[in-house]
Amino acid sequence: MLKVKEVRKNYDTRANYAQVKRDGYRLQITRNPAGVVKCWTRKPKDWTNLVRDLPQAQVLWTRLSEPCILHAELWMEDTPATSVITHIKAGSSRVRLSVFSVERAVPAEASITEASRWCDKQGLNFIPYFVREQRDVGCLGTFTSILDLPKPYGDIEGYVFKDFNGQEVGEGWQKFCPVKKINLVVTGWKPGTIGKQYEGQVGSLTCSDRNGKVVCDTSGFNQELRKQLGDHTIGRVVEVAFKGVASQGRLRMPRFLRFRDDIDPTLVDTLEDYAG
Repeated sequence: MLKVKEVRKNYDTRANYAQVKRDGYRLQITRNPAGVVKCWTRKPKDWTNLVRDLPQAQVLWTRLSEPCILHAELWMEDTPATSVITHIKAGSSRVRLSVFSVERAVPAEASITEASRWCDKQGLNFIPYFVREQRDVGCLGTFTSILDLPKPYGDIEGYVFKDFNGQEVGEGWQKFCPVKKINLVVTGWKPGTIGKQYEGQVGSLTCSDRNGKVVCDTSGFNQELRKQLGDHTIGRVVEVAFKGVASQGRLRMPRFLRFRDDIDPTLVDTLEDYAG
């Protein structure tokens, strides 16, 4: 599976393309010369049968015309990845398949525009992108810096900056997934899963904003801190890192950072300050 390094903290990039990064499940799809199609997750796990049941993925078996390796995402509009898996297992027509890179059928040194055109001929959806200078057919627009790009929202987790279709040429790829921080009040907790590592301990803390809206269940505690959590934790203020707000009003990828006992629980943040 591809691994993408993070953009440096100064968020400076000179890449030619900024491709939307969907918040979904990564897939590697292969079609061999005999026409056999296989789908793999990062684990890797064989998801061929699951993907075959998805209406929007049927094109993999009906239209692919040559051997290739596709790097793709299974995602849903305005839905975080944590909620997509249930729909994938149910074979939902809402689950979309989008490709972001093509191997073998398209040269690594080719532009992502060429990869996009190849996908279009195969009936595949290609993840949209911005270009640095000249407007390209099918692109979303132009950019000169990260600050020119729309703020990530809904199913958009961030951007991947690249110069070419392939990851192994040029400067490689860099991803930019902005992390935000919010102060919330603990309003409950959930036990660890039975039979798993944290059975009998606190698995996650349920957190609400100043309006009383539950916005996340967060974890990320070290083992020493986890043993100290319980009913007495309710009412304390926590600082949580997250990567956006889904349309359902829940934080995407929340992670506990620290307790903020210096903040009055009635003065924590509201979710509306961070939406969009």
